[in-house]
Amino acid sequence: MTGQESIEYTATVSQPSPRIPGLTERPARHWYSLLTCLLGVQILMRARCCLRGSKVLLKILQQHLGVGMPSHETLRRWLLRIGLYILRRPFEVAADWVWIVDHNSPVGPEKCLLVVAVRQSVVRAKNWVLTHQDMRVLHLDVMSNSTGELMEQQLQELVNRFGTPQQIVSDHGADLMKGIRLLRQAFPEIIDTYDISHKLACLLKAELSNDERWQAFLTHCAKVRPLLQQTQGSHLMPPDVRVKARYMNLHLQVSWAQRTLTYLDGPDDSKLAKRLGLEDEQARSWVAERLGWLRDFRDDTTLYGAMMLVIQVAQSVVKHNGLRRDTVRRVCLALPTDLPNHPRLQRIIDQVNQFLVEESAKLPDDKGYLGSSDIIESLFGKHKLFTEKSTHKGIGPNILLLPLLTVNWTATLVRDALESTKGAEVTQWLKTKFGKPLPVRTTPNRTRAHRRAHKKRHEPRPHSTLPL
Repeated sequence: MTGQESIEYTATVSQPSPRIPGLTERPARHWYSLLTCLLGVQILMRARCCLRGSKVLLKILQQHLGVGMPSHETLRRWLLRIGLYILRRPFEVAADWVWIVDHNSPVGPEKCLLVVAVRQSVVRAKNWVLTHQDMRVLHLDVMSNSTGELMEQQLQELVNRFGTPQQIVSDHGADLMKGIRLLRQAFPEIIDTYDISHKLACLLKAELSNDERWQAFLTHCAKVRPLLQQTQGSHLMPPDVRVKARYMNLHLQVSWAQRTLTYLDGPDDSKLAKRLGLEDEQARSWVAERLGWLRDFRDDTTLYGAMMLVIQVAQSVVKHNGLRRDTVRRVCLALPTDLPNHPRLQRIIDQVNQFLVEESAKLPDDKGYLGSSDIIESLFGKHKLFTEKSTHKGIGPNILLLPLLTVNWTATLVRDALESTKGAEVTQWLKTKFGKPLPVRTTPNRTRAHRRAHKKRHEPRPHSTLPL
């Protein structure tokens, strides 16, 4: 390619694509084009890139699409403005709204109160398979202290703004449960539903927290992990116990134990022996030395596995068919017939059935209702992926990213949000929630002084005019 051809090629690829009309225009009162704004938001939200990394990617795209290169702080302010715009969107009036309420408190004393809503008709039309885009963020608040009275006040304000919901689903934390109970004194027609995942986790916790055999099993799992972690048999390592919501994930340890016992009872594994550089018999001895203790827990893991199976079946029925008046019958039909005959297992089954009977009795008809708040837990989890690289790990201005997770990031949305929502409105909203304005990140004076000194030290010195 000649020099002239190279110049013509560069000029061609630097022009914005003609297949994207309107994106080359700038939103009102903005310096950068709509294409730059849209790419910046999508790189941050879809590619889960950090702010500074997004700036670098936009710089690369600048060479080919002619987009601008905003600073990372500009990208951050765009996100906050779009998030506030989504939070303030008009609300559709309907009688079948379902509210899902939960708290999130990652680090520090503050809690993030999130209330999302979805139409009951949407839930049924999608067969209870919801996405984040099906949700609408109603309320987002920062609370340093949460009581039942405060929760009732917050919910009452939402009723005054958006109308009475048909159903409220929560994890029945002490403050949430009391707040909903106080609200229902004025609106008894509201259906109060206990999230099935949290309830069944509480049942397992009550059953296993004082079980010495279960605690001994977890202790052995914790001890064997470092023995296998740095070896060729690391694939046999037990899963780590999660500190948070551990009783929602106990099936991972039990499933691992059952698979490993099947391996210990099976024939020699020539692939593992080759991987360890040992003979078949030596490889089996190597595995038995580290995992042979599982044989002492064979009966226990069978019982624990049956408990986990009952929990998983009940969750699956409610999450995929909704909470109904005949949910107990559906769960009983879905349970396998070869469950072990054990009083502890029967106690779990009776407790699950009793819970489902109580929740089903609250329903006004035979139609299915939402019985799980997993979607709001998923929102919090996805939000954590975007904020885990932040230097501030507590509740901060980044909570305005939560509404962004519930929409499709189109050019129209980005343009309308940036044109209608001012930075001063974001500052005022943050000041209301946190008691202080949006922090402005500036370069410390000491760093500026060092840069000036460095520049002065490397300036070219004038030539001397003195005679030699």
